[in-house]
Amino acid sequence: MLIAPLLVRQVLPCLLGSVFSVSWAQAASWQGSLSMPATVEHDSNPRLEADQSEAVTRTTLTPDYRLERTSGLDVLSVGLGGQIQRSSDQRIIADREDPRLNLGWQRETETGALGGSWHYDESSTLAALDETGVETSDGTRKKHALSGFWRAQANARSTLSNTLTYNTVSYDDTTLHDYEDLSLNFDIDYALTARWVPFTGFTVSRYIPADDSGEQASTNYKPVAGVRLALSETWDAELQAGHDVASSDEYEGGWQGGVSLNYSGERALLSLGAERTTTTSGEGGFVEVEQLHGTWSYALSERSSTGLGATWRDSKGAQPNIFSQVDVWLSHELSSSWQTRLSVAYKQRSEDDVADASASVIGLTFIYSHPDI
Repeated sequence: MLIAPLLVRQVLPCLLGSVFSVSWAQAASWQGSLSMPATVEHDSNPRLEADQSEAVTRTTLTPDYRLERTSGLDVLSVGLGGQIQRSSDQRIIADREDPRLNLGWQRETETGALGGSWHYDESSTLAALDETGVETSDGTRKKHALSGFWRAQANARSTLSNTLTYNTVSYDDTTLHDYEDLSLNFDIDYALTARWVPFTGFTVSRYIPADDSGEQASTNYKPVAGVRLALSETWDAELQAGHDVASSDEYEGGWQGGVSLNYSGERALLSLGAERTTTTSGEGGFVEVEQLHGTWSYALSERSSTGLGATWRDSKGAQPNIFSQVDVWLSHELSSSWQTRLSVAYKQRSEDDVADASASVIGLTFIYSHPDI
């Protein structure tokens, strides 16, 4: 880990200094908001294991407190939160107390904006099931993310943007590999009309494994081109395609791209998407993922709504697998501060030479929120 100490010693203190340079006399200018979901859910197979399916009931509290201060053209933000989880059987799923911290700064300019952020969070390594379908034990993943962006309008029709992101990820699970990920993205779009906006971009990503992993570092280069379409007042779409190249023995590159279609009506929302992408992973190096997904929601009344979602994902990493999920939910606003949500989901994971694994999850959530604390 050569880059992380430099960023922590030099960049992070500058960001912290900017965020906390406000005197106590100015504290009243900070605006705060609080969200606190509490969930009880029963999962018939939380690890999606084919050979031994054991159920667990878990209770999860996910507090999230956000502060924001606007001073002229600058916006400073701080986020404090985490996840507190209690399990009915710690042999299967452990009790957890996972912290989360966000710091951010953004400045509006005459032609656009620029800013930066730092994020730290801890989570269960079982999150890898939802990302690339890889099976792991219930360990802990720690992630630091530092990013900066710049956006400017070159003329009346063109916008330029540039984003630099650096992540460090570590695990206490020996089946997953610690790594660093550094990426630089550049985009330009040109509005031919108000409804037709072609764009092009180029992304360079560098995967840097831990010194003791025995893996080789690799670089991924991905140019893309596409178009964003406003089909009507309620429908919009986006199409993009490209071809990436990687300096890796495990993944050499291939065609990338995606298409999305969105509908926003008076009572209904619909989102459909299909894409092929590559992502860094604790499996080691770059992983190619093909995915289909869709969500639909409908407002039954001013206080109640329902919806459903579906995902199909084919991950081609060290553990090639196909993961699918279908879920339905119903939510109701009890008051201006309280909301409740009932959800049911079914998951399935398939892998060559291994029996399919499936799970059913039912959950009840109460959400307290206060927009101005």
